[in-house]
Amino acid sequence: MSSEKVYRSVPHEEEEVESLAGSLNTESTENVEAATGGNEPTWRRMRLGDEHPCKEKARRLLRYWPWALHAVLLTTSVTLFAASFCLRYGNTNKDDTWVTEKYSSWSPAAGIIKYHTERYNLTPIMDWSPFVGAGYEIDRAWDHITNNIGDQMISRAELDKLGLDPKSIKTTNAVTGEEGYRVGLEVFHQLHCLNLLRQATYPEYYSRKEVGGDVAVEHKDLRGHLNHCIEALRLNLMCEADIGVFTFKMYPDLPLEGHWPDFSTLHTCRNFNDIRDWALTHSVTFENEE
Repeated sequence: MSSEKVYRSVPHEEEEVESLAGSLNTESTENVEAATGGNEPTWRRMRLGDEHPCKEKARRLLRYWPWALHAVLLTTSVTLFAASFCLRYGNTNKDDTWVTEKYSSWSPAAGIIKYHTERYNLTPIMDWSPFVGAGYEIDRAWDHITNNIGDQMISRAELDKLGLDPKSIKTTNAVTGEEGYRVGLEVFHQLHCLNLLRQATYPEYYSRKEVGGDVAVEHKDLRGHLNHCIEALRLNLMCEADIGVFTFKMYPDLPLEGHWPDFSTLHTCRNFNDIRDWALTHSVTFENEE
């Protein structure tokens, strides 16, 4: 009788793992059935083995993160708006320096500038102003705001800040010995030009040598000076470009016919008297100019 060999299959590693997992799932299912009395739904028994506290927490976080992102963006926007508002308007209660720095070129006098609202007293007939007409007292009024104010001095660094020509005339402060560049404030040059035009309208008075006006020169020299001043005033008026408005009305108390412009309007003005005082205080006696 021949003996027949019997072969037994040996499971691969994958089969062993699957068998082990199956037994574990079976045990888990049996445990659930024991705990619930066998009444637990099949889908619930299948999910119990997969649940994990971290997964549930992650699902809750994903549900609320858009709202958290919106809150962060809103807070950032409000903060940036508040910061920009403070930078723009925060200094208005302290001084007016920021206005000058923003809308004017640098000036050594910028720190004393203040602004105020003023209503012009400008009627169609102007025969009462101390700056209108010809004569000694009127000349004194003009000298007070033009000719009696000297020039100032700035350093090389300040000259470069203004973008002015480094070949400008150098000078030395006669009192301190400090070296720098001789300068003047534009407003006083513009007033000088306006005063020249005033004098030119009274040639019978200001053409006399003894009066000492700028009109008492050769005609060609006077014409060149007048042309220069007309252009200087034109440039400044167009640069500043006052956009204030005026109305028209009747003036029954004046010897005028029809309606006339009413120039008694409000304007925002710089403090001229403070500017004049600064210029006088910083006027320099010069020597060794080159």
